[in-house]
Amino acid sequence: RIPGSAISVIDFLQLLWREKVTIIFSVVIVTILGACYAMWVRPQFTSDVLLQVNTKGASSKSTKALGEMGAVLDLASPADAEIELIKSRMVLTYVTAAEHLHLKAIPVGFWDRITHREGRLDIDSLSIPENLRKEKWFAVAKSENEYSVIAPNGKKVLDGVVGEVYTANYDGDSLSIRVKFMNAKKGQRFRLVQGSLLKAEQVLMHSLGVSEKGKQTGIISVRYSHRYPDRAASILNTIAKTYLRQNVEMRSAEAEKTLEFLEGQLPGVKAKLDSAEKVLADYRYKVGSVDMTGETKA
Repeated sequence: RIPGSAISVIDFLQLLWREKVTIIFSVVIVTILGACYAMWVRPQFTSDVLLQVNTKGASSKSTKALGEMGAVLDLASPADAEIELIKSRMVLTYVTAAEHLHLKAIPVGFWDRITHREGRLDIDSLSIPENLRKEKWFAVAKSENEYSVIAPNGKKVLDGVVGEVYTANYDGDSLSIRVKFMNAKKGQRFRLVQGSLLKAEQVLMHSLGVSEKGKQTGIISVRYSHRYPDRAASILNTIAKTYLRQNVEMRSAEAEKTLEFLEGQLPGVKAKLDSAEKVLADYRYKVGSVDMTGETKA
């Protein structure tokens, strides 16, 4: 071949044949690594919920009047404020605490994870001594509904049963735990973590997908992904219920303030009405006019 000339198909095939061992080895390694990564990643299940925003008032009337032109002008939708409310701390702080998102029991075990045979441990109460929260605490399944808690020094702290609250003394402090649900084989281990409520709330905020369906529809879609489908649905239901409850509470507070304002204005309005009626009555008496309707009623 002349130096600088284009390589031919035959030369390319000969090159591949000479490097066939390296190519086959590389393909096998990449395939194995890809398969291991695919097996290592835990599956995620996405759940969603739809919320309808009540868009009564002047803003909705103007939006309807503009019609499609409103979408062209990209006017702010009434749903934008509700989206920010759903993602606000007022809602997510309560959801984080109610769903115990700062408490985790992370399965431990390379082969269990690769083969997707990891167990599950749901905790709804966990209190680790504050100075030892960064240490490694473990729960080990003993049977279908029994477990043990292992301290960072490798010693067993307590034995427990699913559904019961347990407290044990450790290092001059106390540890308490309640396991709500467990589905694990004997010997499977879980890393116990008591995290920060604020960090868990921030993670939830960034994990939520909140958007309006279409333009100026007033329909809000909320999406959330979790390893367990029932947990994803439970968290979304709690978000929806909390948002609706707080929305009702806000509207009730507004109505109460309006009622208080009206009740405060009522005595002044009534005094003005009585004064106006007296002036009218004096005028009629002066000019000799008679209110037939009023006299008939009297």
